Amino acid sequence: MAMNREIQEACKQKVYVYDEKLKRNVHIFQYVSIYGEDAAIQQLHVPRSPKTNEALSGTDGSEPARKKILKPVEYKGNFIGGKKAIKDLLFERARGSRSLQNATTLLLYLIQHSAWQGKRDKHKTYNHWYGKKKMIAASRSQEQIAIDLGVSVRSVQRWLDALEKDKLIRRDIEGRENVYIIGVVAGDREDYFYAMDKARLIGIEENYDDYQP
Repeated sequence: MAMNREIQEACKQKVYVYDEKLKRNVHIFQYVSIYGEDAAIQQLHVPRSPKTNEALSGTDGSEPARKKILKPVEYKGNFIGGKKAIKDLLFERARGSRSLQNATTLLLYLIQHSAWQGKRDKHKTYNHWYGKKKMIAASRSQEQIAIDLGVSVRSVQRWLDALEKDKLIRRDIEGRENVYIIGVVAGDREDYFYAMDKARLIGIEENYDDYQP
């Protein structure tokens, strides 16, 4: 059966009509295939302003509105501060929330437990690692991490492996225990591995034993 001549002409002109059910504009041919020719003809004769007709038919030189193409945000290195600051209560929530039991939460946990001015601990993460070696370090046993996050030690080990593989942390051995390096000190600035480009990460790794900021 031949298509109605008016609809054929609308197809040639790439006319779009508004679909009430879909709540968007559709090509006239698509409208015909869904609702039939009679409904399409009625839709073609719905009164519209000249501007709307131009937008639907493409005669204004533009194509009908398309879905916006999303692109990743290019972050500038600003702090997540103020009202958006992450509170340490996140780790308590993680104990009962499987969606938070992952390597990302572990990275935040290590940042939370890294050296701060005057901190005194077994591995001297402030005086030795931060002050002398210019490394931002955290020292927590895997058993304690597991208890704090409500997971198994095996899960913690797996996440540590993943973080180290992605160069987000570096493990150093002191005695028989791990110290987790998560960044470096450069002057009065703290640079975390997660914020560095690959070239700088490789440079630090190649000169790790003799690192100088």
